[in-house]
Amino acid sequence: MEFGLSHKKFNAKRRGSLVSTITGVLEHLSSLYANIGEDREKNGIWSLRENTPTCPTCNGTGTVLGDIDSSRMVATELSLKKGAVLLWAGTNCGPVVKIRELAKMIGIDFERPLVEQDKQFTDILLYGYDKEPVTYVYKKREHKNDYRGCVYDLKYMRDAGTTSKGNLWAIKLFSRHEMCPNCTASLLEQERLVKGIPFQMC
Repeated sequence: MEFGLSHKKFNAKRRGSLVSTITGVLEHLSSLYANIGEDREKNGIWSLRENTPTCPTCNGTGTVLGDIDSSRMVATELSLKKGAVLLWAGTNCGPVVKIRELAKMIGIDFERPLVEQDKQFTDILLYGYDKEPVTYVYKKREHKNDYRGCVYDLKYMRDAGTTSKGNLWAIKLFSRHEMCPNCTASLLEQERLVKGIPFQMC
């Protein structure tokens, strides 16, 4: 497919004079993408050349959520006071109160960066502490149970099918993003199609 594009004189006073509008290329590009952007699903594999608007597996993003990425959940350069446990940073929910009491119990300095303290503290914050239960008061009620770690908390929210926007955002943020197994090949096919269509400027 080839087409020619004519130039128009640039008008600096005209609002919205983007390059694509000035050269008249926008209409041609819209037509081009409409032709190559069709999608399909054949033998369970989604493709850009059939009739489904987006990949049913990744919803058109090209990636899917994998396992929880614990390496992103604790910022060791911060103290607990400054929000080192990123899952709960900036909140004062039950887990934050529990972590505060846990810190007192096992000797984590609440105001020193975690990187300056025993590395086991970071592991405990991530994966839990089961040697003895933590007693804490939240919303005027006393609670006493094991600290299970922020990785467990996030997995629990995910597996329970949370609908909270904040929880869904956290799950997305702290999960690994993997290439969608259903549409990766078709995206490569799209690149081949685009490279095979020459443009001529006149």
